[in-house]
Amino acid sequence: MRQPLIGRTANLRAQTVNKVNIDCSKVIQEVSNFIEGDVPAELRLLMEAHFLECAHCYAILDGTRNVIQLVADDKVFDVPAGFGMRLAKFIRDLKQR
Repeated sequence: MRQPLIGRTANLRAQTVNKVNIDCSKVIQEVSNFIEGDVPAELRLLMEAHFLECAHCYAILDGTRNVIQLVADDKVFDVPAGFGMRLAKFIRDLKQR
């Protein structure tokens, strides 16, 4: 089950989405700012509504939150061999889309 998004009613989200759509690329570009609470209120509403409708972007939001929690935990762990190269390739591929 999805974690509830902060602060707004589903009705308000639906009204906002009906007025203006936001695409996945914009959501992904702003996901870190969204988590940090550093997006304008109107953009926040659009993104919250988008997360309710788009499982892919919600997964990115959830994954980014998880990474932030892991990094903030100060625990050191080894990553599998070749992970850095695979991650760099994945990021390059995303930029080319």
